[in-house]
Order: sequence, then structure tokens, then C-alpha cells
Amino acid sequence: MSAVARDDRTTAVAATSGLGEAALRGQAIYEKGVSLAGGTITAVFGSPPVAIDAAAMPCVGCHGGDGRGRSEGGVVPSDITWAALTRPYHVTTEKGRRRPPYDEALVKRAVTAGLDSGATPLDPVMPRYGMAERDLADLMAYLREMRTRRDPGVAPDRLVLGVVLGDRSQPPDYLRGVRQIAAAFCADVNGRGGIFGRMLQPEFLALPADRGRWKEVLGAFLVRRRPFALIAGTTAGWKSEIEAVVAETQTPMIAGMRHFQGQAALPERHLFYVLAEPGDLVRGLVARAAESMRAVPTAVLCAEGEMPLGRLAVTACRQAGWEEPPLLVALETEHDGAAAARSLEEKGVGLVFFLGGGDGHPGEAALLGQAVAMSWRPKVYALGSRARPELYRQAGAFADLVLAWPVPPRPQAWERHRDYARLMRERGLPRRLEAAQVMVLASLTLLQHALLDCGRRVSRERLVEALERCYDCEIGYAPPVTYNPNRRVGSRRVFFSRYHPEGGKMTDLGMIALDADGRLEMNTETP
Repeated sequence: MSAVARDDRTTAVAATSGLGEAALRGQAIYEKGVSLAGGTITAVFGSPPVAIDAAAMPCVGCHGGDGRGRSEGGVVPSDITWAALTRPYHVTTEKGRRRPPYDEALVKRAVTAGLDSGATPLDPVMPRYGMAERDLADLMAYLREMRTRRDPGVAPDRLVLGVVLGDRSQPPDYLRGVRQIAAAFCADVNGRGGIFGRMLQPEFLALPADRGRWKEVLGAFLVRRRPFALIAGTTAGWKSEIEAVVAETQTPMIAGMRHFQGQAALPERHLFYVLAEPGDLVRGLVARAAESMRAVPTAVLCAEGEMPLGRLAVTACRQAGWEEPPLLVALETEHDGAAAARSLEEKGVGLVFFLGGGDGHPGEAALLGQAVAMSWRPKVYALGSRARPELYRQAGAFADLVLAWPVPPRPQAWERHRDYARLMRERGLPRRLEAAQVMVLASLTLLQHALLDCGRRVSRERLVEALERCYDCEIGYAPPVTYNPNRRVGSRRVFFSRYHPEGGKMTDLGMIALDADGRLEMNTETP
């Protein structure tokens, strides 16, 4: 990361955290042993002295997130909060060492030379840190604020949550439905005493229909409302700039499903997703088909804007041992669709991965109509959440229609769901839930689980650590979720169903799970 990028990111975090920019840089030194100013920081310890990267021995490891120290292995680190260091009288430590008050210069000497305020050598287990004067000044700025600050949105009696409803191009009933669910969940938690005495205070944001303004509007919301964390039903359709704002401000966010990002790097550590993303569903479809159809001429169909997802499907087929690489066809206009159907039928294509592209792509409808007119009957494997109504209406013309889902495809009888039944009864919620509402419930339930794990001393960093400890956590509204420092998608399970056009019903075809690299980890398929 360049120095300019580091400064921009520090400014963004400062605008929402309440810390000054120097203190924010100092926080990175204290908690991670890294210099956001681009300097080198070393930790020197032992006899003879050995210098290592300070990231391996940051201050927080011994002194804790609050600076009060945590006893470990017989070592009792000092309380290094500014109030404790600068008490205006002599202090006797737990080991009987007596010292006068510190001032900033003496604290700097203790950090770099290992001498206390009375010039007595500190315990040898305490590293001596080497860093530039600017980094040392930043660390002092953070130590001054460490015990007196709280993360944004944290008050003794409340916790402010930002709930992103969606954008205003969506129907008003959709936005109202998501808001109703989130408000009812928070009211229910508050009615039972909150979380360790803190009431959940939801602040709602509907993004503008103009996507070019999303980054600006979300940034202004974070500065104005200063939420502790963000909740969203889905980031599908969001521009990557939205997640960039969240990452730049280090605001934890839990969302139901992530938009497809191709072969992008691991997401920022503050972003957590509940369900498998579209790329996982595509990998699952290919794994499902690979057992019996690798020799069948295959095509991958998608809208022009979904070509990265289409290329992923082609790559997955190659890796799964397809005898011939699948044809990749972009559908945009009616002519594209009709021509593609004729061409694929002539080439003997018997398996189609239909990845969809949402509304507004007439090429999909034209292909389906032409396929019916020609009596072309391939097997169709599709993403259930993206399947257009025409696909279901024309399903009888195909040899098979198999759908992949991030959740079990069975209709949920929410009135019989223990937690939701009570919300429905006590908060007047509807019997029928839309997918976005379910995802908001799942995200809020996961947040509640992590906050309970944090305890009363809640912070953004402790929340991230609590989420990273989740292993097969049951959140009720979604499959069990697992996270760790290298995993930010909670469930990588892909569920399958077969659509029966004669009765308009689905039958379950089992489930597979993918590992962190998108490879098949567990297979419970049903023939």
C-alpha cells in the first residue's frame, strides 16, 4: 500500500471513529506492530539481543486491548493506560519496584530503551522497540486516548447499528419489509434487556437509485450516524466501491450474500457474509453435473454483464475433466438468444449451465422460446435465485431442470420456526418472508451471537475476533456458519433441487460443501 493510500485510509477511519489521525496510526502500532506511515518497526529482546518484526510481538499481546495488562505464564504486564502511567505520585509495582510518574518523554524512553520512569531496567520479557520518531509520537497519541475512547456507536446504554435496506430503484414495499424485520428484531432484543444492558438502536439507510452516488451517500451516513456495525441483506448488485468504503473506515459489516467478485483477493477482515456467493453456486452446479455429464457437449449461457461468472463456469468444467471445453455464450438481445438456440442445437449441446442475468435481458427469453419451438431438449442446470419465470414456464420442454441454492430450497413454514414464530406473534410480522428479510434476520442473529461472545467490553476489534471464533454456529435462518481469520463466507454449502413442471414442485437433490479454495469438501447428493 502506498503512503498516499495509507493516508487516505487513515483519514477515512478518523472521520468515523472519533480518533485523530495520529492516534489511529498509533493504534495500528499498538495492536498490530505496523507503521501506517510506512516506517519499519522492530522488537528487540533476549540476550544476546535479537531483532524481529514488531508485528510478531505487538503491544496488545501482553498489555491487552485496554492497556491494563493480562497475566500469562507468571508474567504480569504493567498497566500502561495514560492515567496509570502519569499518576502524580510514586507508584510501587506488583514486583516491589518503586517509580516516579511518567511523562511523554519517559514513556518514549521505556518503549525504546527499556528503562522505567526512575531509570530502572524493565523486565527483560518486555521488548525494546525500534521505530521512527513519527511512529513513536503516533503511539503516544494513541496511549493518551486508549482508555478514554469508545468505538463509534458504543455508549453505556446503547449500541448503534446501521441497516442498509437496499436502494431506491427497488419497490418501496421491499425497503419497508426489510426495515420492518430489522426494527422488530432490535425491539425484541431490547424488550428482553438488550445485550449486556445496551439497547440496539437501528439507523436505516436506503441508497439512492443512482449507483454513482452510493459511495458518497454511505460515507456520509457513516460519518453522520457513526454506527458500530453495518447489517445488509445482500451486497448482490453493489459496486465494489461500497465494500471499499466499509473497509476504509474499518466498520464491521455482516451481509447475507456477497456479490460475485471473480478471482479477487480475500475480502477485508471487517466484512462477513452468511451464505455462499454466486461463484460457489456455479462451482457446485459443475460438481453436481461432473459425475455423469463430462462427456456431454456443454454450453454456459449468461448475460453480457455476467461474463466473469460464465468464465468461472468454463474453468470449473475444465478442472472437473470435461472432455471438451464448454461453449461460452453471452445473451443480450433477442437476436442473440434465438441465434444461440439454433447454433447450440446444431452442435448437439445436451447440457446447459444457465447462469441468468436478472431482469432486462431479452436474449434469455428469446433463447427459451426458440428452444421450445425447435424441440431442443437439453438438460438445464441453473442458479435458483437468478432463474427467470420463463425458465420455470418452459421447463417441460427440457430433459431436466436442476437448480442450485445457497439455502435448502424447501418452502419455509416460518410460523413454525421457533424464534420467528414468537416475533410474528409478538411483533406483528408477516407469515411470508422475502429472501432479503430472511438474510437480514440471519445477519442480525449472527451479530447478536458475536456480541454475546464479546461481553460487556465491546469493541469493533473484539466483534471481529468473536466472529472469527464462530464454528458451525447455528443462527436459525440460514445453514450453520463458520469463520476464521482466512474465511469470510460463513456457509459454503450448495443445495440442489429438481423442478417438476407437471406439478410445479421441487424435490431435494441433496447438498455439497466447498472448502476455502472452492473444492468439493463434503457430498451428500441424492440421485
